[in-house]
Amino acid sequence: MFIAVRPARVLSDCIGESGSRGSLSPGPRQVFKNSRWPGSSSKATQGCGIVKIGSIFGPNCSSGVPTGRKGVDSEPHAATVTPAPHNPPAPTTTSEYITVLAHFHRAELARMAGWRDRIDRTTNWAITGAGAVLSLTLSTPSSHHGVLLFTMLLVLLLLIIEARRYRFFDVYRARVRLIERHFFAPVFAGSKSATSEWTQALAASLDKPTFLISLRVAMSRRLRRNYIWIFLMLFLSWILKLATPKLQVEGTSGNPVFSIREIVDNASLGHLPGWIVVAAVAVFYGWLVYTTFFAHDKEDQDGDVHV
Repeated sequence: MFIAVRPARVLSDCIGESGSRGSLSPGPRQVFKNSRWPGSSSKATQGCGIVKIGSIFGPNCSSGVPTGRKGVDSEPHAATVTPAPHNPPAPTTTSEYITVLAHFHRAELARMAGWRDRIDRTTNWAITGAGAVLSLTLSTPSSHHGVLLFTMLLVLLLLIIEARRYRFFDVYRARVRLIERHFFAPVFAGSKSATSEWTQALAASLDKPTFLISLRVAMSRRLRRNYIWIFLMLFLSWILKLATPKLQVEGTSGNPVFSIREIVDNASLGHLPGWIVVAAVAVFYGWLVYTTFFAHDKEDQDGDVHV
């Protein structure tokens, strides 16, 4: 890259001892007399009209060399124009393309791992909370069975939060699997990709990111993985609490429960009769079973390793 400077300044930088005897460079009087502003046709101004950035004072001549050297631009004020680079710079070779793809794959892996950590965190909260409530209600007869019902609602809330996080995780997992399936796998297998449109799909996902699954499907996947077992343990603990006299509050009959009617009566919650509470729990668990086993979609047929 070059810039133009005034000729008088450049000539003053080019000369050594100004006006010294035996020097080929002109004296200061002659410099200012012969130098003109850009556009002058004087040969004394053609020696060092262009200065390169990065050099010390930048003259393209040395002491003892006439300033009217051939090959130097006769227009000292005209700067060399270089074409602007492509913004952003696109890869032009195979090695540059592979480097970009490798860095992008590493970045998507990091984002996927971050959302996976968030998913595991909510699962740990659900397991820890359910375990603490079970140990409290089953070890203390004075604890009410309604604590287990509120624990079911708490685990449901954690399930909804985790399903939302899973939707974000699924976006980044799909990008990583797209690169691994259509780029890395053919490279190691020595074959070509089954489709040539995977780069367009990846570009569309980056241009306008969209969720690939609904909240219902995400909840179904998380239920099948972990949460259905947590809800099952809470349901069995609730039935055990209602059917065991030793686990009931003081004042209840100590006789064993042999009928469903007695279990329903023990399920009363405040002013709510037991049959309403039992019906609500039955509807809730019916919805859980339907969401778990009948409301899910078919996952990608690219292996059995799923989160």
